[in-house]
Amino acid sequence: MIGVDWGTTSLRAYRIGADGGVTDRVERARGILTVEAGGFPGALDEAVGEWIAAGERRVLLCGMVGSRQGWMEAPYLPCPAGSAEIAAATVAVPFEGAEVRLVPGLTAEDSESVDAPHSPEAFARGVARAGQSGGLLHHLFGARTLHLMDRLAQVETRSFLSGLLIGHEIRAAAEGVTRVELVGAAGLTASYAEALRLSGIEVRTHDPDLVAAGLHHIARSLSWV
Repeated sequence: MIGVDWGTTSLRAYRIGADGGVTDRVERARGILTVEAGGFPGALDEAVGEWIAAGERRVLLCGMVGSRQGWMEAPYLPCPAGSAEIAAATVAVPFEGAEVRLVPGLTAEDSESVDAPHSPEAFARGVARAGQSGGLLHHLFGARTLHLMDRLAQVETRSFLSGLLIGHEIRAAAEGVTRVELVGAAGLTASYAEALRLSGIEVRTHDPDLVAAGLHHIARSLSWV
């Protein structure tokens, strides 16, 4: 089978064996924002056409390709959801030469600025600020005030805002959580891991290619493998 993680700015595709092992992979700067109207079949064929020609006949797509801005919308599936529930909610996409299905995103109810190097100190200040009273909008406006009063250097603004926004996200979504399993691109997950640890939450990071194992698991629920 073929698994494709197709996001806003890039596409990563995996050729996955029956045992779940990745036998080949490709990566393209071909995110959904670069695909013209009606161009998704061609973009997919350009990325994995060789594998399909070699005999692969089943393709699972996940990521923003299933959003309203993507190929076709796959409605969000509420949590909790296991591989069987996710498999049942996949959406078939017409494509010549292979069976293609979109994996829905998951949703749960809740209980940047200038280009500059990352500043761990400013990032930590932003995370800490997110835990104080006032709310996100007040905190965002306050970042401008800090700069005007020379309490935050312009070069540190991006790191401060990053810490502030991630800090608010963590506090909104992780109430009562003591440990998080983190998967994603190295740069982004490093920021989340740092903010989670600063918030007192244990973090275990995983290989970004873990998505291939997840798609294989869904494929088993579809009886593809």
